[in-house]
Amino acid sequence: MGGTERLWLLASLCQVVLLTCEQHLNPVEVEVVFHSFPSTKDSDTYTVTCRTASNQLMYMEPFNHSACSPDCKMSLRLVEDPGGYNITLRASRKDTTLEAKAFHFSIQHDDYCSLDLETSQTTKLKGLQPGTRFKAKVVVTTFLKHLNMTLKQSFSSGMETAQCPPDWLADGRSCYTVRRKGLTWSDAQHHCSGLAAGSHLADLQTLEDLLFISSHLRRHNNLLLLWTGLNDQK
Repeated sequence: MGGTERLWLLASLCQVVLLTCEQHLNPVEVEVVFHSFPSTKDSDTYTVTCRTASNQLMYMEPFNHSACSPDCKMSLRLVEDPGGYNITLRASRKDTTLEAKAFHFSIQHDDYCSLDLETSQTTKLKGLQPGTRFKAKVVVTTFLKHLNMTLKQSFSSGMETAQCPPDWLADGRSCYTVRRKGLTWSDAQHHCSGLAAGSHLADLQTLEDLLFISSHLRRHNNLLLLWTGLNDQK
């Protein structure tokens, strides 16, 4: 016979997503941008005071009104605090307070991997391999309408793709393995979950994922009927 005989086997396709984050306490740069105030009188000095929720003084610094051209800008370096910060900006003339503006501020990088800022622009990184380290700089701009003030928070988030378990296939954030063992869907799901932390039956959500797995399977002479996370248990 001139053809190649192929054997259909029942197997399980398991997947684990490995993307970890570096946890760090690097200070966050916070820039406060505001117009001169009050509008009725000219101040000669602004003073910013920053306190924790427990009223501990973290920062107090005056700066001259002449530095405003046309907007006034000042920078703070803060570390993450669960209670956030109470920030007060005072306008004064000859040591007499003319007006004060106060607001509460919390650093927004509690979760480096799933930061949701309701932005309209996203960036997708392609071609990441296991063990890849990279950093992304994030700038969060918030306009405080009632104070006519803008806050710009800048910080860097470090991430690293973890190493796949031995003999698993690496593709981007995910690792895959094919286990040739005749099991029911439920048993296959249970078997996958015990192979590595966070592993499960594969969920191939994109065409790229499907093409990657198909390309790997075509290298074998046998055809596999695969259980995946999207199979009907019945």
